[in-house]
Amino acid sequence: MKHLILGTAGHVDHGKTALVKALTGVDTDRLEEEKRRGITIDLGFAELTLPGEIQIGIVDVPGHERFINNMLSGVGGMDLVMLVIAADEGIMPQTREHFDICRLLSIPRGLTVITKTDLVDGDWLHLVTQEIEALTKDTFLEGGGIYPVSSKTGQGIPELLEGLRRICEGVESRGSGGVFRLPVDRVFTMKGFGTVVTGTLVSGRVGNGETVEILPGGLTARVRGVQVHDKPVNEALAGQRTALNLQGVEKDRIERGDTVTTPGLLTPTFMLDARITLLPDVEKPMKNRRMIRFYNGAARCSGVAVLLGREELPPGGECYAQIRLSRPVVVMGGDRFILRSASENRTIGGGSVLDPMPVRHKTSDRDLVPALEILEKGKPEEKAEVFLRHAGYRGMDLAGFRCRLPIAQGPAKKILQTLREKGRAVTIIPETLHLLHEDYDGLSKEKVINILKAFHENKPLEPGMPKAELFSRFSVTIQEKVFQVILGRLEREGKVHIEENLVRLSEHKVSLNQEEEAAIAKIRELYRRTGLKPPSSKALPETLGLDVDHVADLMRHLMETGRLVHIQGDLFMDPASLQEARDKVRVFLDQKGEISVSEMRDLLDSTRKYLIPLLEYFDAAGFTARKGDKRILR
Repeated sequence: MKHLILGTAGHVDHGKTALVKALTGVDTDRLEEEKRRGITIDLGFAELTLPGEIQIGIVDVPGHERFINNMLSGVGGMDLVMLVIAADEGIMPQTREHFDICRLLSIPRGLTVITKTDLVDGDWLHLVTQEIEALTKDTFLEGGGIYPVSSKTGQGIPELLEGLRRICEGVESRGSGGVFRLPVDRVFTMKGFGTVVTGTLVSGRVGNGETVEILPGGLTARVRGVQVHDKPVNEALAGQRTALNLQGVEKDRIERGDTVTTPGLLTPTFMLDARITLLPDVEKPMKNRRMIRFYNGAARCSGVAVLLGREELPPGGECYAQIRLSRPVVVMGGDRFILRSASENRTIGGGSVLDPMPVRHKTSDRDLVPALEILEKGKPEEKAEVFLRHAGYRGMDLAGFRCRLPIAQGPAKKILQTLREKGRAVTIIPETLHLLHEDYDGLSKEKVINILKAFHENKPLEPGMPKAELFSRFSVTIQEKVFQVILGRLEREGKVHIEENLVRLSEHKVSLNQEEEAAIAKIRELYRRTGLKPPSSKALPETLGLDVDHVADLMRHLMETGRLVHIQGDLFMDPASLQEARDKVRVFLDQKGEISVSEMRDLLDSTRKYLIPLLEYFDAAGFTARKGDKRILR
């Protein structure tokens, strides 16, 4: 069975809904307001089965300009379209806008239907036909046929059905081997069932019992029921109008424009690289960084169009652009989208996604436009290398590649393996086929080494750089797992040394100059002399005549080399004095079993200022334990 989606398009009150009813027997106006006002407000749906095992899902869209958002929510998944034009009015403003939208979305096939033919005579019908031929010349509708019908009398309906059958034979079904994606155009609850979402299954397949993810929110749910055109099925396939009963998620957490998909494969994005087209009848050129409204599938949001390689785009022109969005969307390479004016209620253009997860480009990058030309026209292997290079230090795994170039898993894996075999990429994480472009393999190692060199030069007394600090300075976009692999490879190559949470260059050794050696000697002598009544470390900069940061480095070095012990806050002690105090306390407790603060004060000839922090240090170190207001050996 071939599964296709047929959409209506055309001006308000040109008889789209009546035509669908004449073809299928279904009134797609389901809302009370639609029936009262006699116009379509939201999307309507019907099913039509044609000879030759062709199953068509019909999406009836509203024609009024006020409901263009709803129209755009339904037009994204269409395989073919019926442009509907009333015989008594001819081509109207929304006829043209809907037609422009269909062209911008690259809907491959379609036909034109002239409705309400019972209201006009033959001469008028001939004039309308000529007007339509002029509109559709050199477009995807040319050659699709023009079918005059009357939904009221039924005249022309059999011929239209036959025309639909013929045109459907020439339209390929969507393959079901791609990533499962269901853009949500309706969400509601049914008593006894719970949350239900509907949409056109644009790729892949979904079955009962599967776990799915709802993006961009990152929600997960279980499919507890699947319907295609109100009929229960075990599995829905690409090209079918599909309803999913979802368990484990509330209706209020899902909205039109969300995408139901396989968990862990797709990533919402705030940016995308694209080839955009400006409509010829737009009055002014599009300036760089123009505010726009972005529509893809049932999703819509505002954004900015950053033109690449130019400062403006003339009417009817095409160029590469990076679309930067106000909220995350879920798109894949090859997806089509519509651009509308942010200040006027009109469609200005559209385009296709080249890279759904790019980095933020510099418009001065001379290599950028040639790379985008490859993404638009190149072979899959060439595109894969561009994607990998653009991914930078993040690299790219098999799932990420399939999002950028939507092909089945087997061919996608083969393409990435070919890049690896040719030395254009290296494997970072074998389990997910996570690769790094050969350029960034070397650059990533070089970057780690340069960061560590700068750290050692700036802080020569530090034994190493905290791993978390190194990670944060490496790249804001890299995954921690990828970063850990890069570090591990550097360690195996003998270029870095990792000890617990610190990373250093293998050749790095802490070294003190003469001034620092002298300061260290003074600090050690001061703490040895003062014993259990040491000075505050805050007084050392003035005592030594050094700046605060330098003294902090020296104190940290003394601690790390075991020549000073940090007790608490600004209190440090000489380790020999500390050990002597510990020995005295141990002898006392061995004899008495417990010791009070006053007894400790007399034993160690100290004061509460030092004793309380010292006791807390002993407790934290597991030497003593508090028992009431006394201490015992732990």
